[in-house]
Amino acid sequence: MRRMAGMILGVLTLGSVLGLVRANTVLSENGYEGVVVAIGEEVPEDPNIITNLKKMFTDGSLVLYEATRRRAYFREVTIVVPSTWNSSEHYMKTQGSGYVSGADVRVDLPHPIHADDPYTLQLGGCGEPGAYVHLSPTYAASMYSALQHTYGPPGKVLVHEWAHLRWGVFDEYGEHGTITPAFYIGEDMQVHATGCTDSIKGWLRKTDGSECHADISGMPNSECHFFPADHLNNATASLMYLYFLDSVKMFCDNDPMSHNPYAPNAQNLQCDGRSVWEIITLHKDFRDGANPSRQKRDADEDLMPKFQVIQEEAKEKPRFVLLLDLSGSMDQFMNQLYQAVVRFVRDLVPTGSLLAVVSFANTSRLDLNFTVVPENRDYIVSKLPNTYTDGGYTAIGGALEFILQLVEDTRTNSKGLMVVLITDGDETMHPKVETKLPAIKKKGIIINTVSFGPNATDSLELWAKETGGRSYYHSTGSTGSLSSLDALLFDSITKDLDQRGDQLLQVYRTTHDVEEKGGQAVGEVVLDSSLGHETRFTFTESIVPYNEFSIWVSLRGPDGKDFQASSDPRLFHIDNDTRAITFSILHAMPGRWKYIISNTPRNHWPHRDEVVVAVTSHPNRKTRQDPVRVKAWMSANNITYPEPALVYAYVSQGYSMVLDANVTAVIVPPTEEESISFPLLDNGVGADVRAGDGIYSAYFTQYS
Repeated sequence: MRRMAGMILGVLTLGSVLGLVRANTVLSENGYEGVVVAIGEEVPEDPNIITNLKKMFTDGSLVLYEATRRRAYFREVTIVVPSTWNSSEHYMKTQGSGYVSGADVRVDLPHPIHADDPYTLQLGGCGEPGAYVHLSPTYAASMYSALQHTYGPPGKVLVHEWAHLRWGVFDEYGEHGTITPAFYIGEDMQVHATGCTDSIKGWLRKTDGSECHADISGMPNSECHFFPADHLNNATASLMYLYFLDSVKMFCDNDPMSHNPYAPNAQNLQCDGRSVWEIITLHKDFRDGANPSRQKRDADEDLMPKFQVIQEEAKEKPRFVLLLDLSGSMDQFMNQLYQAVVRFVRDLVPTGSLLAVVSFANTSRLDLNFTVVPENRDYIVSKLPNTYTDGGYTAIGGALEFILQLVEDTRTNSKGLMVVLITDGDETMHPKVETKLPAIKKKGIIINTVSFGPNATDSLELWAKETGGRSYYHSTGSTGSLSSLDALLFDSITKDLDQRGDQLLQVYRTTHDVEEKGGQAVGEVVLDSSLGHETRFTFTESIVPYNEFSIWVSLRGPDGKDFQASSDPRLFHIDNDTRAITFSILHAMPGRWKYIISNTPRNHWPHRDEVVVAVTSHPNRKTRQDPVRVKAWMSANNITYPEPALVYAYVSQGYSMVLDANVTAVIVPPTEEESISFPLLDNGVGADVRAGDGIYSAYFTQYS
């Protein structure tokens, strides 16, 4: 783990989609389909890993079927082999990318704390799905040999972790030195090992097998551990407790003989004493009688998963379509939209990616065919639309149909193609989007939606969810709205959670009010040693009463070097279209960068100004450290007042969590109100599920 004392700023908007995008795994007629297991690029090639993964899921399918009372098994599993491994005739080829970040199960570099322990990253509370199951390369290669004695049958390990991932349940065992202690005193005033049931027999011993003793309180001391006696036990529950016992095959249910709601384990604490099976049956997989028990006893071979092993070819560059609503209702937002998409193209779209721009009203228009994004984006900016269609309708379904045809005509790989749809209204023409979604999903196209203002269709969230995308709400009139719009657009084209490699990062973003008559605003940006390659400092003026700049900016590096206006376009650029001043620094040194913004109108009446400051950077290619990254989200798409909303931020560096960070959430309401800021904490109190796990959280209750 890493400890840091710094400011991490997460910007959220009420209505933005929340949660994490993962593989499109579904339970259909009792069989899980679309399960993805991805092997990371840095994992050394080892054919045992693929063999063991297949056997793990085959064994796990039988365990899962019995544990869910014949209601679920693994039907289809895809194993993704990285391009860094040698080719094989047994591998199907794919040009897709980003499989690791979207997979249900990852085989990747070991966690600095968990080491070779299989674990599931759970970011939410009871009943909320996890992010992924993580297996280390050592475990994946040795799970059926050297490590089986340590961790137990791999099929049971998989089902234990799958329950965390899919259904959002928690462990039922305790650990010394945590809020879920290894032992507790029950209602009978006797010492019990923390678990789901008291019917497991065993002994108290030190890890070396010697006798252990109680401390002064009468509780077993920290050297004491509970060792179950496998040959003396016939308890069938629970797979979230001592799953490695031969007799344990089921999840703990509400039977008082098997479920102890008073044991201080994580499941009881997080789920208010409800059993694992109760929480599982509330999941959409089984809720309201979905996927009922199969009536016949299936033979083992009927429950064997079908596997396909695919190999990523050389990493394909990201592909985007910017889909812009130019209907008549966009007239009031056109200037803001144009400024935003210009900044999006100039500063946020990765160099080398493939970009197309499509606009629509009654019909669709190709403003820019798929083009490789160069360092200089002037040509692409010149193709961006800047006028709306007077009286135009909103044909979103027709626009998606247009994109499907464009992909086919240009033979563009559609798998993972990301459409960023920006609209302010409801679809008013046929064909409707719902008729195009099946083809969109079949092509593997992801739709991310940005709702401009409060009148856009509620279906935007559904379209994003159906295609594995995310939806966002942009409050067009609130303070700092330009800054928040930039944040939404940036988030819409970045992938999930772990973001490793050379991807662009948004390091800093804020809005300054600069007073008239020579007013100034100052600020400071900290770059750590993991960043600094191709760093951009962008200052955008958002109040422009006249066609001229009224701000001037000076920038000072950690070494005291000043950066000001320059004739070198590689270093300094003024963009009259977006009213932006940009400093581009190829190798920005780590440390504190300071800036001064001056309001200096030259030809007209003085006026107050609002300036958006954004800093982006790529990882430092010399240090090759994983940068600190922040993933922010909320607990639900729809929140009913006065129910509180849970706000989360996961702060990580590679697979390490970052502790002791200062994390602030900024909520932008769907009105013209001021934004609301409040701290997120990782202390295990209140909204925070577990202390010290890098997940910072808080309740939001400040409704207007």
